[in-house]
Amino acid sequence: MAERFIRLFELPNDLYSINSPIIIRQAVLLNDTKSENIIAQIKFQSVSNKAISAVKVNIVAIDVTGKEINDVISYSYLDLNVDNGQEFGSNRAIIFPSIATRSFRLQKITAIYLDKTITEIQMPLQPLQEKVPLLDALKDYELVKQYQISVNPSAKFVPQEDSNLWHCSCGRWNKGKACTQCNASKQDVFTAYDLEKLIGQRDVRLQEEERLRKEKEHIKEIARCKKEEQKAIAIKRTKHVAKVIVPVIAIVLFCTFLYSYWILPTFIRPSQSYSTGISLMNEQKYDEAASIFESLGTYKDSETMKNEALYCNANVLCDNKKYKDAIELYRKIGDYKDGPQKLKQTQYQLANQLFGNDNFAAAKELYETLSNYKDSEKRLLDCDYFIALNLMKTKDYLSALDSFKALGNYKDAVDLVKECSYLAGKDYIKKGQYKDAVQVFNLIGDYKDSKDYVLLLDNAVSMVFSGQSELMLSAEYYWIVSEIDTDNCTSKLILYSGRADSSGETIDITFNENEQMDKCWKINNGTAYMTEKGEDPSLNGACYRVWNISGNWESFTEKVYNNDGSELGDPGEYDSTWTRADNQLSEKIMQSFIAYFQKDERWSEPYYTPAKAILDYKNNS
Repeated sequence: MAERFIRLFELPNDLYSINSPIIIRQAVLLNDTKSENIIAQIKFQSVSNKAISAVKVNIVAIDVTGKEINDVISYSYLDLNVDNGQEFGSNRAIIFPSIATRSFRLQKITAIYLDKTITEIQMPLQPLQEKVPLLDALKDYELVKQYQISVNPSAKFVPQEDSNLWHCSCGRWNKGKACTQCNASKQDVFTAYDLEKLIGQRDVRLQEEERLRKEKEHIKEIARCKKEEQKAIAIKRTKHVAKVIVPVIAIVLFCTFLYSYWILPTFIRPSQSYSTGISLMNEQKYDEAASIFESLGTYKDSETMKNEALYCNANVLCDNKKYKDAIELYRKIGDYKDGPQKLKQTQYQLANQLFGNDNFAAAKELYETLSNYKDSEKRLLDCDYFIALNLMKTKDYLSALDSFKALGNYKDAVDLVKECSYLAGKDYIKKGQYKDAVQVFNLIGDYKDSKDYVLLLDNAVSMVFSGQSELMLSAEYYWIVSEIDTDNCTSKLILYSGRADSSGETIDITFNENEQMDKCWKINNGTAYMTEKGEDPSLNGACYRVWNISGNWESFTEKVYNNDGSELGDPGEYDSTWTRADNQLSEKIMQSFIAYFQKDERWSEPYYTPAKAILDYKNNS
């Protein structure tokens, strides 16, 4: 049978908030392939001293792009009577209205007790500490064994405390003084976990075990010596009667030889082996029976019985979902009985199992070999669809795009073609491939804010200004370019700076490495505010520049301020005036910038991407 439920998403295990009466042990999102519903299943554990009669959850559905879908889903677990430590909820299915749901978040949880009181659980929930196996922590099996002797034979984990809960060594989270699963007291569990004390107890126990072992060996040695003494006495008696027995032995040896080399192998042993094989078949030990019948060769119907044993063993393996091993046996028996049909059926079951375990590539290979068997053709499309989704999740948008295109109108492939194109366009922007980004956005037209991105790219600027001020010892230059922010579809100006040497012939960029380049925080009524990270200067405590722009960026004046709004230095000390350079000078300065950026592969680093991207785009447009 095909796997009915396909896991699409899961929240972290053991979610909790302080003073909550419950822990969410597990929460998963499943695709029910039979009903074609998207469902959630949530397993709760009570950590409340009061019995819980109902739990109400509000859930927000989220699609593959991370957007919330429709209204909040409300679901109630009613008619409960859950005591401290008990688990519940895993047998309930919460059905989502939209089949486009691919994840979810818990918005609100309310617990109602048998005494009619109510608790609103504080959100968001946070994962409790991960379980730490005792062997990982103690690094010694004998120390683990000593702890189990002291506390509980089922102890497997290091005891921990988190929030107002404690984690028992048996694996259960608790709030009270005793574990609700193994009944161990909290005091015993934590007191016993004392490394120095455990080492001492272990050493005493091992010494006692060694003493008992040596004592046992000593008793064995005494018994062995006594047996040797008895054996020596027996040898003396044997020599006395040897002369009488020798002729008799000769006759017996001849009869034994005749029996062993002719009668036994020819008549008796095959019959015994055959009977053993039949007995093993009746005991359902098919693997051993097949080996015996194979060793008998052409004796009676051993070949047929071998195939029957392999056939039965393959059927058992199928029932236990060990499909790979079953397939190997069905291939061995060839055309025996309905072996070919069983082989195809088992390959189909293995493909479904691989599909259910998200191994879509391996499942696809098997479905391809099954041709028109059952719904293999549809399953092939399902594999291609989920393979494409995985490519999309790993940000291989172009490969995902090709895969969704090949799927045509299957499910929401048409929409995902647009989404992949859109994400690929944004990825091109991040990589500085503006021309490729524009081509992709133009192909999907009005999808989301694609046209806005094209407009931002077409209007991206590359401007060079020369500066003058009392503090400047030589000519200084600003290269201002646009940086496209793909998180919110906006554009910011960023600033690279350099200066000329004494002759004014070359541009020395090295005086300002630009790793902390200034970015435009905001522009308002012809005034631009430039800060170190393009954010409100009060957030990072850095100085910032204010540009008062004249005309259409023909020139601007610059003042420098401290983060508190006071002017840096004496009034006017850091004031400067900047004038737009002509085309010839702009080209010369940009080439100097580029020559510096290309040293030591700086050009490939992220903070130079906007500069390289705008040059490539303007030159190729």
